[in-house]
Amino acid sequence: MRKVVLIVYLFFLIAPFCYSQKSFGVKAGLNVTKMNVNEAHTLKVKNRLGYHLGLYKESNFSPKVFLRIELFYTQKGSRYSDTLTLPFTNETIRSKGTLIYNYFTLPWLLGYNLNSKTAIFLGPELSLLIAPRIKEDGGKAHNMRHILRYNAPDMGITAGFRYKINEKLNADIRYTYGFSTMLQYEATDAQGNTYSPKQSHNQAAQLGLSYRLKTKEKRV
Repeated sequence: MRKVVLIVYLFFLIAPFCYSQKSFGVKAGLNVTKMNVNEAHTLKVKNRLGYHLGLYKESNFSPKVFLRIELFYTQKGSRYSDTLTLPFTNETIRSKGTLIYNYFTLPWLLGYNLNSKTAIFLGPELSLLIAPRIKEDGGKAHNMRHILRYNAPDMGITAGFRYKINEKLNADIRYTYGFSTMLQYEATDAQGNTYSPKQSHNQAAQLGLSYRLKTKEKRV
């Protein structure tokens, strides 16, 4: 809970900086995400579909340059499949499921308007892990925080492209790459082999829509 309060505080602390024009709004969209997994044996990961929703504030330095600060809830993680051969019996066990990682995310995006319709942006992103879950196909989702020790903060970099649909509605596509190692631990398989699985580098492609609720003009 403290981490959630901290990231909300950072959003409202940074957002009031003075620029000539400010706009406020909401955003939502779809995510396609995947995690890099260094697994010594049989675990394979694939893309999973999730969503994000939240708030944004955008401030203009000039007609061309802007700063966009966002705060949103987002889902990351991967689908996975695993194959395990039991000793002595040589029985093969196959499992499939989804790693579901829920975050509060705070990006700082510096943008440049290419023309009246399009813009590009780039900036750092801080994400705080709320709940890591695992769900096997056909089963219930289980909270993994009480089983494994996750590194909650995830620092990444975001780059994207925005298109202005009308005066209130924008669409953007972006890619985020996380630099943090989220999880590393020691494990022993059924054959007695010890190895160190590592989950790192959240990767997310997002397609989002932003709706402007309010615009303020202000002299600096």
